[in-house]
Amino acid sequence: MADDKTFVVATAAAAAATSDVPTAAGPETGEPDAKRARHNPAAKRKVAMLIAYNGAAYQGLQRNPGATTIEDAMEKALHAAGAISEMNVGTLQKISWSRAGRTDKGVHAVGQIISCKLVLVAAGDGLQAEGGASEQAELAATLAAVNAELEKAAAEIRVLGLERATNAFCAQQAREPGSRQPRR
Repeated sequence: MADDKTFVVATAAAAAATSDVPTAAGPETGEPDAKRARHNPAAKRKVAMLIAYNGAAYQGLQRNPGATTIEDAMEKALHAAGAISEMNVGTLQKISWSRAGRTDKGVHAVGQIISCKLVLVAAGDGLQAEGGASEQAELAATLAAVNAELEKAAAEIRVLGLERATNAFCAQQAREPGSRQPRR
């Protein structure tokens, strides 16, 4: 069993580290999507999250009405951290939410991958990202803000890593060999 967890974590880390998939060029400017998004600090950016959790207090990963789930706790933390706007709360499809797999009630996970579109938090001040801050600093600030909110909520969930991804990246399809990977 430990070998399976090690494989999952190593596979997820390798996928994030070895990606060389370029972003698509914007139709008007010919610039990569990431550069075009910089003009709008509140623009959502596609990310891949590597998460781990103790599922003892949850009724699985996938949202289920009337149940306490990992997805519900993650959405609340992401919203509280400023990564999901008020108008996008409640409908994960609005942020292109995709998970690499599901877990049942009481099941733990190390290395679960989730992709979605988030508003990155500006480094240093907890406000939405502005054009001057580096993307890596924004990713680190978003990671720290989300984990702080999860800790406040006493959720046994942690985001282990957060990387920008191409718009074509989908966590569900990422588990297939030869799939598109997050970009670096």
